[in-house]
Amino acid sequence: MRVFYIIYFLFINISCQKDENCPKANHSIIYVKNLSKTKIYCNNITAYNNSASNFSDPTGISSLIIIPNEKNKFYSWRIRNDGSCWESKINIVKTIKITFYDADILEKVPWKEVQEKGTGVLERREIDLDYLIKNNWEVVYK
Repeated sequence: MRVFYIIYFLFINISCQKDENCPKANHSIIYVKNLSKTKIYCNNITAYNNSASNFSDPTGISSLIIIPNEKNKFYSWRIRNDGSCWESKINIVKTIKITFYDADILEKVPWKEVQEKGTGVLERREIDLDYLIKNNWEVVYK
């Protein structure tokens, strides 16, 4: 039984470590606000592989849709689970990429067409840490 407690303690200690590069008041969430009159989808923001062809179809994920005049929270599953923060990840990759899609078009065309032709893409934006800090961790689509 003693061995079990030692292994358990070591596992908890290792899995709960925080990223040393994160400031005390760090961020694991980025807010995206839709000020347009169009219902939009926003890809999962990531600081890892930002190739548009690697994103999966967002239409099956209700948390990725933003109706006009609302905002949603976006977080990276990896950041939430590795004890890290956006500040640390963006310092490594320098920018993150976000793509806004017209929801009405995206719900009608195959995802392959979106990947190959850009059908339904409204805007692609590259964002750095300064932008996020200046805008209180909120990205606005107009």
